[in-house]
Amino acid sequence: MNKGILFFLFAFALAVPAVANEDVHLCQGFLPPNDMYIPDNGGPTASMAKAKFDEVLNRIEQVYAPIVKQKGGILRVQRKWSDGTVNAYADRNGRIWKIVMFGGFARHPAVTADGFMAVACHEMGHHLGGVPKYGRNWASVEGESDYFANLKCLRRVFEQDDNKKIVESMQVDPIAVRDCQAEHTSQQDQYVCIRAVMAALSVAKVLAEDAPSNPKPALDTPDRTQVNQTNDNHPAGQCRLDTLFEASLCKVPYAQDVSDTDYHVGTCYTPAHSRGARSRCWFKPN
Repeated sequence: MNKGILFFLFAFALAVPAVANEDVHLCQGFLPPNDMYIPDNGGPTASMAKAKFDEVLNRIEQVYAPIVKQKGGILRVQRKWSDGTVNAYADRNGRIWKIVMFGGFARHPAVTADGFMAVACHEMGHHLGGVPKYGRNWASVEGESDYFANLKCLRRVFEQDDNKKIVESMQVDPIAVRDCQAEHTSQQDQYVCIRAVMAALSVAKVLAEDAPSNPKPALDTPDRTQVNQTNDNHPAGQCRLDTLFEASLCKVPYAQDVSDTDYHVGTCYTPAHSRGARSRCWFKPN
């Protein structure tokens, strides 16, 4: 082979990345890019200290590392406690399935431990949430990751807790109580539902701060918009709260997996279910 062809092949090999090892970061973050930053000042100035931050992420690892392993991946939870960024994201590098969690989000005064768990569950949703995805890539879109967080992840993580005791210690939204009791028959499911909705409301306060010109998201002001095609990007705050709320009301068991090809599998969908479907403010059924 002449030297010109050898040089071309060598240059081409250097220019083309090895896809299997490429760091594929598709999701922009739990929040769109923002200027919020809450540094670690070394004191308990927020609702969550580092011990609670680690406890939440330990539980995510304990529950989801075996599930990710079954699917051929290795879960890595990257803990950036000292970083004041108010965000989180997911990516993949070969077999490494990563979620990156920042201390700034945990230190936000509106964020409860359950709210921070919902954020971690959203990031797991990028890996495990099923369709719709970003084209043919691995990551579920933002709205689907929200849906997975309360449809599957929070329920799975909360399962072994004394949810009755935990909920009774909270100041809960009466709409959450009313709708969770109406949709779920077992007391355990009702308490898990209420707890998950309260986690969503915690996160909704951060969404409101990120978009102060919009009305504050609330359970009694659902977004009535219906999109003409599925929105891959971050829905508006009210739409995201609606998705988290409806996912909590879905009666499909958390152990029934979602699908990478069929959005009906493992989920609630209209007209088969009166509540619990993905919100039409971001999702367009096929």
